Amino acid sequence: MTLASDVGSVIQSIKGVDQGMKQAAEKGHVQEINDSETDQGITLFVKEVVMDPVRVAIIAKLVDQNGKRIQIDKEKD
Repeated sequence: MTLASDVGSVIQSIKGVDQGMKQAAEKGHVQEINDSETDQGITLFVKEVVMDPVRVAIIAKLVDQNGKRIQIDKEKD
């Protein structure tokens, strides 16, 4: 399995992902990151980045110092 097909399956499983992002992943416009950084007890885990012609999507999660996932409000700027 290539990175593009692996990420493509992750992208396809995320609710609300549009066709442009799916096509970008299928074409291999992805970069695997798999890194994290912690500051003030909050850790940001970045899995990968997917790019289409007009956007960059970062597949990531935030967790608190107890390992509990922090939900991100997508409606706020």
